[in-house]
Amino acid sequence: MAALETLLAKWKSVQIVLGFFRFMLRRWDARQAAKNIVQVAGPGELKSAFFDEKVYIGHTVRLRGRLTQYCPIYFPDAYSPQAHFSDPSGRFWELRYNPAPTTSFTRSGVGATLAFLFEEASDHTPRLVSPYHPDRTQPIPFHLTDPGVPILIDTPSERFLEQLVEVQGVLTRLDESISNVIDESDEEVVKLYYHTFYKADFFPNKGYVVDARAASGGIIKPLSDVAPFFTSVAVELQYSTRLTGDEVETVVQAQLRRAYPESAGPARYQPAYYTPPGYRIVQLPLGNIITHVAPELGVLNVATVIDTTNPDRDHLGSMFLPTARGIVDALRKEDSGIHLQGLFSSDPEFYRTVGVSKVELGK
Repeated sequence: MAALETLLAKWKSVQIVLGFFRFMLRRWDARQAAKNIVQVAGPGELKSAFFDEKVYIGHTVRLRGRLTQYCPIYFPDAYSPQAHFSDPSGRFWELRYNPAPTTSFTRSGVGATLAFLFEEASDHTPRLVSPYHPDRTQPIPFHLTDPGVPILIDTPSERFLEQLVEVQGVLTRLDESISNVIDESDEEVVKLYYHTFYKADFFPNKGYVVDARAASGGIIKPLSDVAPFFTSVAVELQYSTRLTGDEVETVVQAQLRRAYPESAGPARYQPAYYTPPGYRIVQLPLGNIITHVAPELGVLNVATVIDTTNPDRDHLGSMFLPTARGIVDALRKEDSGIHLQGLFSSDPEFYRTVGVSKVELGK
């Protein structure tokens, strides 16, 4: 029964992402900015002002932060907030910060791009941390995810992505296609992931986005060049196979060893669980690739951490994506009847490169 509940929760996580995609397909009316502008320091202060009812839908706000195309809109199933790496000898362990996977360049057909604004001091997109899934890289292991708010920008403003900026925009109601699906999750951990711009019990508007398009009176000003800013890009796949969890794990380990032949092989770490019912997650990090397997759910996640201000495209093209494709091909070789489909991809092109199609949940 617990496995069924977590399986249903997984589909809701996919539907949240689809909600954002459908939201970006809408044709919005340009809502001109109000003359009075409310100044807030950053995403955290905007959250407090909105949910304390000091600013409302339709108000114009001005705030500063780090603007990025990498949007934390998916709650992964096979994941841990820290990565446990071993040295090539396999004798020493190192804990590394592991951001949750993000998606990039979510565009609409009417000249809008979804971006996120984080605090000026941030150097990473959020992790998923809860009392059931602690962050063991920090002295205080439990905290909410780092505050970030969704921002609608137009195509000319994309040149300001991955920079420190000042944003002026209109608070716009979070679409019901997103808030309703978040509401349907039974897990508070999922709801907390979106805590900066969404609250289930806040009426009449459960959440907001900031419309910073020029047509709505929005303005974006660059402040300075930025230091490195890190996120994870990933593909998360669902599989149905006759192979056991141990056999799937063995296939993944073999492909990682092929990618890094000088290594003793991936470290093997079993993180804690997101939720009280829980499900087993096995983490297999090696080199710059972090792989997670959730055998009871039939979910595989292959990820790598990148610097958004200077992404290593050579690593993505020559190591990360070929390794993910190698894992998929090896699983198909071991079980010709295996069924694989994509739950999430940071870039839609990853599906084609890895050789899977994305899950279809209906219109």
